[in-house]
Amino acid sequence: MSEGKVSKIRTGWGFIEQLDESEIYFTQKDLRGIAFKELKKGDTVSFEIGIKDDGKTFAANIQKTNASATVNANVTRSPSEQVKKLLVSSLERELANVKIGLEFEKLTFLLLRLLGIHSLYQYDSKQQAGRADGFFICDRLAVMYDCTLRQGFEEIKKDQIENYVNKMRQSSITIDVKTGVKTSLPQKHDIQSKTRQVWIITKGVTRDLYETEGLVVREIAIDDLASLLEIKLNANNFKESDLLKYLLELSDLSAN
Repeated sequence: MSEGKVSKIRTGWGFIEQLDESEIYFTQKDLRGIAFKELKKGDTVSFEIGIKDDGKTFAANIQKTNASATVNANVTRSPSEQVKKLLVSSLERELANVKIGLEFEKLTFLLLRLLGIHSLYQYDSKQQAGRADGFFICDRLAVMYDCTLRQGFEEIKKDQIENYVNKMRQSSITIDVKTGVKTSLPQKHDIQSKTRQVWIITKGVTRDLYETEGLVVREIAIDDLASLLEIKLNANNFKESDLLKYLLELSDLSAN
């Protein structure tokens, strides 16, 4: 059995920090003799290392122990683990503290890029009135997204969201891509065959807001995207198809 401490708790899933300070993913179905609601950050647990068919590791048969946390004792973190932990923790810290909308947009764009979304475009903030913050394509998923720090956004952004939905119903999206400081070129992207969604990225919770003619409008918690980055960094292998699966099922990571 391995030992570690719970380092992060989400809805139905979380991470355990191991003795070498790397983190391993777990879900509520892997707990033994304890209800998920009884588990809290900092709890010391013992567990077995499970391996999925695709080679990814996870914590299995997790049991709470009475031992004091010894995870950090006399352990020298490897440079790679230091970088991984620093990257995620610094992003989470900045996201938790950000209070300016434009900075929230920039941090979100950076996070999406770090996740490995390469067909990712950010609209010019100077010409953004009534427009979304960005657009991306990941495999068969096409998303127009907007970032907001405001509560009650559903009513405030109602007309804007309807505008995003109408744009995503079209067979293609044209994005002005910067080619210089003051120049740009339009790029046309075919989205007719894609799974199309509209995301409102917030500091709230991930949930489906509504569906209209097969197009889903979702609230996406920025914390869940940051946790997905942690999953990716701790995976032995992580393909675009894995990223697509997580993005499509973001509100139910415990099912993975």
